[in-house]
Amino acid sequence: MRAEDIPFMKLTKASTADGRVAWKREPRRPLTKKQQEKLTALKAEEAKKLPTEEKRLWFYNEVQKIKEKAETEKTALLIDRKNLLRDSFEQFETTTDLDLRGKLCIYFMDEMAEDVGGVTREWFSVITEELFSASLGLFRRANTKELSYVFDEGKGNARKYLEFAGKVFAKAVFERVPVKCYLNRTILNQLLGNTLEIQDLKYFDEELWNSVSYITTAKTAGLDLTFTAREGTVELKPNGKAIPVTDKNKKEFCKLFADYLMIKSTSSALQSFLNGFYSLVPKSLVGVLDVDELELFLCGDSGVDVEDWKKNTTYKEFYNEEHQVIVWFWEILYALNDEERRKLLQFCTGSTRVPAEGFKGLLSNNGKVCSFCIEPKSYSGLETSFIVAHTCFNRIELP
Repeated sequence: MRAEDIPFMKLTKASTADGRVAWKREPRRPLTKKQQEKLTALKAEEAKKLPTEEKRLWFYNEVQKIKEKAETEKTALLIDRKNLLRDSFEQFETTTDLDLRGKLCIYFMDEMAEDVGGVTREWFSVITEELFSASLGLFRRANTKELSYVFDEGKGNARKYLEFAGKVFAKAVFERVPVKCYLNRTILNQLLGNTLEIQDLKYFDEELWNSVSYITTAKTAGLDLTFTAREGTVELKPNGKAIPVTDKNKKEFCKLFADYLMIKSTSSALQSFLNGFYSLVPKSLVGVLDVDELELFLCGDSGVDVEDWKKNTTYKEFYNEEHQVIVWFWEILYALNDEERRKLLQFCTGSTRVPAEGFKGLLSNNGKVCSFCIEPKSYSGLETSFIVAHTCFNRIELP
């Protein structure tokens, strides 16, 4: 997708009540052809300084260049739903990175649906659910109020599966398909090559962050701490079991303790994930983003803005905004909670999230912008009275 094909919206950061970054979208005058040419000619270091909406144009223009170097125009994967994770993993393993950079088409065994975009979006949704399942043990929920995932110890062939997970996330960026599993900010920062600070522990484990904050301000007498972690089983420095934590060295202890939890204890898992991600999306390219932008590009916007949805909806045949069926549709949508809206969104588009630019940025099978559409469904009896969705074209048929 070239820069001129991407809807242009001004993106501004805002904070939600739970501390998560939300994005406010406002219309902005599109760039002229000359401005686009100047923007896409920038080097990565120059692109870092761009506002988010212009950076997004630059980023996806660079992604398109990479996609055009793929060895094949299309890579098709035949997946058995009963063995979704195994089949997907094995077929990624036998497909070259160059081919994975091209267009991905998913076919589910014994299903008639042809993948013109919607099936691939559904695959991204279900494969990330599998990768983040507790039974697989690659990821676990961070001990924080805000939902996100950190690396776990893993089971079985963890290294290879974490590499595969990295490729899935990178491929989702390529296809501009938001995934519904939030990676913890400590992982995102390391993916960008940023150095973690002790304050980042609050995103990793709130209880441990509170403990560390207490140690930095309290007197250490009576705490009976040594330079160890994991109940004394891991030494944070040579002979750490014999080194007591005092008021003089407690800052060093807290720094080493946080580094162990966020970095050293998961370094092997992180490296495997990064190897997979960087095999498709170069580190130099993703490095132009900040951590909030990366989360936005990976996960899209988790909220469902009904006003934005309604504003960017088209109607076919005799349907229009004033038709009673359409009035009922929007009344019901306004009455739903956010989780119910996401389920309807997935039914209609194949994804529970919208792209960074909102509903204006929904895509069709060919990577072109394709607005959400409602059209009438012919009604001749009970067998034709059900609602039908066409996820490849972001379309729903209402009887």
